[in-house]
Amino acid sequence: MVSDNNFFSEILVYARKVAVLCFIGLVLNILPAYIAQKFELPVWLDTVGTMYVAAIGGYLPGILIGFLTNIINCLLVDSSFIYYSLVSVIIALFASYYYSKGYFENLKSIWTLFLIIPIIAVVFDQIISFVIAGIGSDNLLKSIGTEFLDKTIVIFVVLAILRLSPKTMHDKLVIAFWQQNPLSREDASMTKNIECRKYSIRSKIIIIISGSIILVSIVATSLSSFLYHNYMISEYTQIANKIAFESSKLLDPNEIDSYVQKGKSDGEYAQILRELSLVRNATPHIEFLYVYKIIDNGCLVVFDTDQEGQPGENPGTVIPFDETFLPVLDRLKAGKEIDPIVSNDRYGWLLTVYYPVKNKDGRTVSYVGTDIRMDHIAKNEIIYLIQLMFLFVGFLILIVFSVVGYVDYSLIYPINSIALRTSEFSFNSKTAIDNNIKILKDLDIHTGDEIEHLYETFLKMVENSRKYTAEIQKQKERVSKMQNSMVVVLADMVESRDENTGMHIHKTAEYVRIILEKMKELGLHKDFITDKYVNNVVNSAPLHDIGKIKIPDHILNKPGKLTDEEFAIMKTHAAAGRDMIEKVIKQVPNSSYLREAKSIAAYHHEKWDGTGYPEGLSGIKIPFSARVMAVADVFDALVSKRIYKPQMPIEKAFSIIREGAGSHFDPEIVEVFFAAQDEIQKTKEMFDRMESDQNKPDNVEEEVERNR
Repeated sequence: MVSDNNFFSEILVYARKVAVLCFIGLVLNILPAYIAQKFELPVWLDTVGTMYVAAIGGYLPGILIGFLTNIINCLLVDSSFIYYSLVSVIIALFASYYYSKGYFENLKSIWTLFLIIPIIAVVFDQIISFVIAGIGSDNLLKSIGTEFLDKTIVIFVVLAILRLSPKTMHDKLVIAFWQQNPLSREDASMTKNIECRKYSIRSKIIIIISGSIILVSIVATSLSSFLYHNYMISEYTQIANKIAFESSKLLDPNEIDSYVQKGKSDGEYAQILRELSLVRNATPHIEFLYVYKIIDNGCLVVFDTDQEGQPGENPGTVIPFDETFLPVLDRLKAGKEIDPIVSNDRYGWLLTVYYPVKNKDGRTVSYVGTDIRMDHIAKNEIIYLIQLMFLFVGFLILIVFSVVGYVDYSLIYPINSIALRTSEFSFNSKTAIDNNIKILKDLDIHTGDEIEHLYETFLKMVENSRKYTAEIQKQKERVSKMQNSMVVVLADMVESRDENTGMHIHKTAEYVRIILEKMKELGLHKDFITDKYVNNVVNSAPLHDIGKIKIPDHILNKPGKLTDEEFAIMKTHAAAGRDMIEKVIKQVPNSSYLREAKSIAAYHHEKWDGTGYPEGLSGIKIPFSARVMAVADVFDALVSKRIYKPQMPIEKAFSIIREGAGSHFDPEIVEVFFAAQDEIQKTKEMFDRMESDQNKPDNVEEEVERNR
């Protein structure tokens, strides 16, 4: 496991990588832009570093460089650059994705990059230019062409840098926050994409983080919009009040009624009207500027500046009160100040400010009215909302990829690595279990949290399972050895009654093993001749004559030839053995070992042509293990000395076995028997030496094992 010191060392390594990537990215972004600006070139090439860093470092560094570049440009060049960061972020995403998929080296796929990146840049740049920044383009086609040219050159430059810079450098600069031994690209992909029944943790975290950020963004945007709306109303109200105040200085409060009577033909009146018009025209967003005197039945026009294509109302005209002003009508008639009013009537959607003009006695004699179209405010609010949206989307992508990157390396990869490795576990041998432990230890997960604790606990459990499995295996081997010993003892008890057989059960079992092993070597019957099958047949072979325990001694040990009646009794040992083992099987129903013992005991005297006993089975209807036993049993009977016959020469015995192929024996088994002839002969000679010593070994199986 990794200590805290090593953890901080890894953090420093990552920090150095990020610093190097930031330096490279910023230089590649800002230097070309500086040169382009200095020499007034049409292309800026300010996304070279973003694409290059995104390609070699991954999504997060690329997004970070995109933001940093635009923040620096925002501070040094133009504040509107901050809104272009979303373009850089999207370019970084595409560049990183394309590089991770190997498309930068695939000529069949790289052309799509030359199409997608410029289109993205053009679309977003135009949206930002025309909607957000309010910058128009004199020649739209020229602007689009320049953007396409810029991004095409950027891609060529990035490809050139990738080709010229050594791949070893790229590998060193990859930002991968591994908190375990790094996985290969294939393993990482497999680990990240493990299928879940519903939703993966990664998907849930992305949904939660994205949903939370979007919710916060909506709340923040709504609050910001509300505050911005109030701010804009306040700003425009101040502008309107200032214009009204300045306009009021042009008037003589004592001459208000005189202005109405003299009218436009009067030189003084005309001069004041012109000056009011100049004030209105010099101030953006002011739609109407006028002077009204409030009377009982409406607003008496004193001055009304002309609009484009629409002359102002003549002095003395009475304009009825608009419904919007009814709540403040009493205050107006009383000459008091009123708050700004938003109205939407025949004159349009307006923000109206009334500034009272007072005489020397402090009495309000008229009001200077200024109207600002709310369309201007609404447009600014929409632009503000779009600006916020661009910023929030950019930061959303940055935050989501930051969180997802952290989650991948500290949660998803460790958990799924454990799951993936454990799915490959095998428990069929001590070596396999040791390999399981090695596979887990090689992960070396060091997240320093509950994941690491889970990993260590799981590793300890697997190590404990090795001890338990080893102990179980020992017990299994003891039970198996005891079982085999009991079988041999039981078979020996039967054999001890038969003075003819000698070491027959051991010899036949060894011949059976040789035949089956040779079949495995030749690749025959792979579907069922397995190590387990061979062990079952060889270990159950000594029970092939278990039924002889029911044969009377005078028949079993008769030195001469048996009569027909005696032979009929002798033949019953096959069915007797079958019935005896069948009773045991009822107590242990799932024992494949006993099933083979039953087949061998019952059918090892059946013949290929159907003339054998006890049931007269033929061909493949005879169980395979019984067919193998038939060859081994007859061969040992031929080459062994019996009380009623001498030992037959081995050559003669081999000849009889070959002649019996297709009639007495399965032809395929006979072929395999002769394929192993040398080993059969050596085994026969080994048993001959044992028997010639007059003293049978205490453990024949161990003696056979030593002499193999």
